[in-house]
Amino acid sequence: MIERKVKKIDTKPLLEPLNRWDELTMEEKNALAKVMIDRIDVTDEEGVRIHFIF
Repeated sequence: MIERKVKKIDTKPLLEPLNRWDELTMEEKNALAKVMIDRIDVTDEEGVRIHFIF
C-alpha cells in the first residue's frame, strides 16, 4: 500500500481573500491559486483534474 504525504496548511489566511474573490486582481487570484493547488493532471480518460492541498 502506498501512502501519500498530505501537506498540512493553515486555511484561515485563505478565508478573507476567498470571501472577496470578485474584488481581487488577476495577480492576487493567481497567487492564491498557487497556495491552494497541489497539482493538475490532464489525461485523455479523465480530462483535467485539479488536486487541492486540503
